[in-house]
Amino acid sequence: MSIDKLQKKIRKLKSPLMVSFSADFTQIPPRYRDEIHTDLANYVVFAKALLQAMKEIVPAVRFDFGSFSVCGAEGVTSLSTLLNFADEQGYYVLLDAPEMLSPKQAELVAKGLFERWHFDGLLLSCYMGSE
Repeated sequence: MSIDKLQKKIRKLKSPLMVSFSADFTQIPPRYRDEIHTDLANYVVFAKALLQAMKEIVPAVRFDFGSFSVCGAEGVTSLSTLLNFADEQGYYVLLDAPEMLSPKQAELVAKGLFERWHFDGLLLSCYMGSE
């Protein structure tokens, strides 16, 4: 079960930390900024460096689907790359999906994401407003 995997990683590293990644280009340090590449490509290089540096300290990482998806096809491809890289580095990988407006929509989105993407857990937030 997914939670068992997370608990095992927490016990092994003796750390309950989870680091969140979202496509926020203002967080890229100058040494990772390359004018030849896009901000998104620079962010991927920076995120991979962070993932490599933290793998013996942090058991889990979270990726924000929404922040990558607003970057278009390149953003979705970058997210997929980072999800796979985080898994290869041994992290418990949580994908935070966009807000769902109905249980049926949440079911459809969850099914589609699990079929096409690699991650250990999926966070589906529900719409809390009124109709």
